[in-house]
Amino acid sequence: MKITIVRTDNFVVVDGVQKKMDLAFLPEDFHSLQWSNGSGFVESKNIDNCQKLQDISDWSLWSDFYARMEVAENEGDVEQIQSAEEAVESEDPPPTDEEMLDHIRRIRNDYLAMTDVDIIRLLEGDQPIPTDLKGYRQALRDLPNHIENGIAPQPVWNEETQLIEFNSWPVKS
Repeated sequence: MKITIVRTDNFVVVDGVQKKMDLAFLPEDFHSLQWSNGSGFVESKNIDNCQKLQDISDWSLWSDFYARMEVAENEGDVEQIQSAEEAVESEDPPPTDEEMLDHIRRIRNDYLAMTDVDIIRLLEGDQPIPTDLKGYRQALRDLPNHIENGIAPQPVWNEETQLIEFNSWPVKS
């Protein structure tokens, strides 16, 4: 079984079939879950955990989600965006380097947006912005150029998991 869940988009993909459903029951800081062939990981919106929040190897921890999805489908609260037949027929090619870089930019933008609250609070309190926070934000802004120029490693397409892998995110001090 292969599953992708993205809370903010109310987006679920189960074995290649795209679905839309209300995911408001998931925790506020939950960003996404990727599960494929017996293992996966959860990502958080919490900026202090900008990489994987948790590796998972036991789907039973997420069986409640799957049960909720089945109930929602039975009640007609899930919109199927792509049929199983279309999913089988549409074996998408791996993403191009540009598509992977665009993916990194979107995640980078989310991380920058999460620090905006810190910046606003500091400015409203007439406090200086700490150097480490400025450096972290600059490192995030520089990341796409660093990847393109070979300073940071390229994201990698994992054929087995069908996921973009990138583990060189700047770390917030």
